[in-house]
Amino acid sequence: LVRSEKESVRPIHWANRPKSYVFRTDEWDEFPNGRWGDAASPAFGELGAASGHAFYRPRVGTDEERLEALGRRPTTEAEVFDVFAKYVEGTVAELPWCESALHPESRAIVDRLAAVNRRGYLTINSQPRVDGARSEDPTFGWGGPGGRVYQREYVECFVGPEALDGLAEEVRARPSLAMYAVNEDGTWRAEGGSPAECATALTWGVFPNREVAQPTIFDP
Repeated sequence: LVRSEKESVRPIHWANRPKSYVFRTDEWDEFPNGRWGDAASPAFGELGAASGHAFYRPRVGTDEERLEALGRRPTTEAEVFDVFAKYVEGTVAELPWCESALHPESRAIVDRLAAVNRRGYLTINSQPRVDGARSEDPTFGWGGPGGRVYQREYVECFVGPEALDGLAEEVRARPSLAMYAVNEDGTWRAEGGSPAECATALTWGVFPNREVAQPTIFDP
C-alpha cells in the first residue's frame, strides 16, 4: 500500500499486514523517510489500541471456509503447528497475523520454514538473505534500475518458553545471529547482535547518484 510519497521506511513487523499498518498510523503527522529515527518521537503519533482500526483483520472467504482452513477445534499442539506450516506451503490462504500469501522472495526458504513451524516455531514473517542482487531481479529487486539490493535473513515467530531457551542457546553459540523476544506482559529478552534499543536495517539498497536506501528495519 502506498499512503505517502515521503514515507520510505516501515518496521518489518508490519510487512504481512500493510492494511493494518496504514489504518493504525493514519493520524501520524510525519512518516519515517530514508532512515528510521526515534520511534518514540511525538511526530510519529500513537501506534496502539487507541487507533480506530487497531483490530482490523482481513477477511478471506466465509466464516465456514476459514474454520475449515484453520481448524474447527484443534486438540493437539501438532494440529496448530500444521496450520502455520500449511500457510507457509500455500494451502492455507491467511492467518490472523498475515493478510496475504507468503511473499515471493520467501519461496526460496519454504521447506525450511515449514519444517520449523512443525517443530513449534510458528512463523508469521520472514525474509531470506540477499547479497548484492540486481535491483531489476524479478524476485528480490526493488527501487529502480542500476542498483544492488541486500537483505539480512530474518524470521519472526511465536514460540513457547522451552523452545525459546533452546533458541537462545543457539544464538549465543553463533555470533552472526541475534534474537529479540517479548512476552504478552511486555517483558523481553535479547541475545547477540546490536543493543536491544537500536533500530537495525534489514533491507537496504545502493543506487546510482542516491544515498543508501533502507526501506525495512527492525525496531524493538
